[in-house]
Amino acid sequence: MRTPVRWIPRTNDYRELQDIGLVFIDGYHTEEQARFDYEAFSGKLARDGIALFHDSVRPFTSPIYGANKIYEHSVYRFMEELKQKKDLQVFDLPFSSGVTLVQKTI
Repeated sequence: MRTPVRWIPRTNDYRELQDIGLVFIDGYHTEEQARFDYEAFSGKLARDGIALFHDSVRPFTSPIYGANKIYEHSVYRFMEELKQKKDLQVFDLPFSSGVTLVQKTI
């Protein structure tokens, strides 16, 4: 049985996590889901830990779930918000749909 993502922060395995070096966030591709995933794990990152966000540098629509379920990838909006925080370094790799690296300023 797989644990639903929204329940992960409630598990014992999650509570025992510490000093994570790398988190790769590639979920539902929305601003809201990217924020949830980052907030769930940012407190667990090591001092020099990195969060990578996929599909994060520009808006685009995706028909991946079918023609009647097209949605907009909006992770880029959350990246713009993180870029305003002085305690973070945010670096875009703008290849294809992009990857963004986020790290606490050391």
